[in-house]
Amino acid sequence: MSGHGGGGGGKKKRRGGHGGGGGHGDARFLVTYADLLTVLMALFLVLWVLATIDLNKFKKFTQGLGDFGNPAASVVTDPADASPGETAPSETVADLTAGDTTVTSDPAAGGATGSTDGTGGAGGDSELTTGELQGVAKRLEAQLSGAQVPASATTIRVEARGLVVTVQTDGVLFPSGSAAMTGGGKDIIAALAPEFRGIANKIIIEGHTDKRPLARVGYDNWNLSADRAISVLRTMANDMGIPPERLAATGYGEFHPVDTGDSEEALAKNRRVEIVVLAKATTPAPPTTATTTADGAAAVEPGPSGTTAVAEPATTAAG
Repeated sequence: MSGHGGGGGGKKKRRGGHGGGGGHGDARFLVTYADLLTVLMALFLVLWVLATIDLNKFKKFTQGLGDFGNPAASVVTDPADASPGETAPSETVADLTAGDTTVTSDPAAGGATGSTDGTGGAGGDSELTTGELQGVAKRLEAQLSGAQVPASATTIRVEARGLVVTVQTDGVLFPSGSAAMTGGGKDIIAALAPEFRGIANKIIIEGHTDKRPLARVGYDNWNLSADRAISVLRTMANDMGIPPERLAATGYGEFHPVDTGDSEEALAKNRRVEIVVLAKATTPAPPTTATTTADGAAAVEPGPSGTTAVAEPATTAAG
């Protein structure tokens, strides 16, 4: 009896243990539920903070941090550097006026223009058109005359591409067959340089020779014409103070003669250096459009200047 009772007591103990384990298992969901409530509370707290933050104060705060690892504090000073849809703050636009030098920016021109005397003069910052280069040509003639340069040594003309100064090479710029500039040649360039420094037009130096071959092996008229052009370019850039970014040199050899004759005089004309001041490109006016009326006359619409031209009726031959 006692053994059976002991066995019964053992079964009750196991049943009690099973019931206790089942009670703890039913309460485990409370831990997960509590974690979910904590996450939700943190989420709503963050949303509330973001909804009530003062953006202006936050911006001032980030700017006060400086650029010490803070990309938000960088200031855009140039509107061109701003990302699409972003404009530079007005307080970052600097006044570029100092003393008598005023620099202004023209967004349409894509660059800065300025004057050094406060009068708005062109100085070396403006390019001249073909018509404006006519005045430069007259001043260059006066400069060469004042420097006692022989009239036969140089010619000055203005054509479609710009101002062209032609200088003979023999005994003027270079010795025969050489690209080493003479002292008289440097005097001619020095007389031209002040006018060239006062404008911003591009300048191309072109070298030309006659058609007779050179006696030097491996060195032909191409080489000589290019070397002479480069020699003039270096003199203008290194000795005359003309910005090198405005200069270019090219050699044409004997293939662009001004005189096709075989006389010594014709050959001497072809041995030359031409300094070309390129004129500023101008936008041509749009052409007028014509419409035909019932009576055969051509009616021309007004152009940009507001003038109206009417053409005479066309003559029709009888069949």
